[in-house]
Amino acid sequence: MNRATYNQLIADAKAEALFALGPSPSPQRVQHVLDTLAQRVAAATRDFHLTNLMGIEELATHLGTTDSAVRRLLIRRNAESPLGLKTGRAWIVDIDELPALERDRRRRTRA
Repeated sequence: MNRATYNQLIADAKAEALFALGPSPSPQRVQHVLDTLAQRVAAATRDFHLTNLMGIEELATHLGTTDSAVRRLLIRRNAESPLGLKTGRAWIVDIDELPALERDRRRRTRA
């Protein structure tokens, strides 16, 4: 799921909530519609964040390098500022953090 799909899901959920309210809803109806909307937004947000995580192998493929080079890059970048999440020997990086890794990698490339 990308950002545009996520935004569309949220917009659809809001439109359906407004339609479900009707012209003059009771307080109970408003509460029910808002609860339903909150559940849909929470589910979409959870799915969006889970589908945007990458492991070492995926990062290496994306950056066109080896797994060990990606590990070294993450260790070096984490010494400067937090990037990704290390659990044991595994790394998890959000797709939103990729530009920081790509900039770092381009800066260190020599001809």
